[in-house]
Amino acid sequence: MPFSRPAVGFLVRLVGVRPSCCPPSRAFAAVRAQKIQLPKKKRRLDEVCLERFQQYSRTYIQSWILQGKVIVDGRVVNKAGTQVSDKSVIEIKAEIPKYVCRAGHKLEAAIKGFDIDCDGKIALDSGLSTGG
Repeated sequence: MPFSRPAVGFLVRLVGVRPSCCPPSRAFAAVRAQKIQLPKKKRRLDEVCLERFQQYSRTYIQSWILQGKVIVDGRVVNKAGTQVSDKSVIEIKAEIPKYVCRAGHKLEAAIKGFDIDCDGKIALDSGLSTGG
């Protein structure tokens, strides 16, 4: 059945037609996308620590945060993604480990415990315990 014209006095609704006074929505979105973003007031704790303590690696800093050895404004923080202010006071209560794993500490304790003299000797860690 073909469409017929509406009767006189009938209101016709135009769908999808905008009045000429309103700009298209795409132009509005483009204007919004060009806004200048303000700098963030807070940043991740690990990023701020990396910036302030450049002598330590990201791995050490993240490890210390998880161990609860990083204090922010007097409170222990144990999540690397915690948002902190650039003005926050950050303390690290940790040291760089003397050995890469526990085996170094165990070997040192054995040498001291058995009173072994290592002066002038050459030692080899073959890595057999880790499958190397």
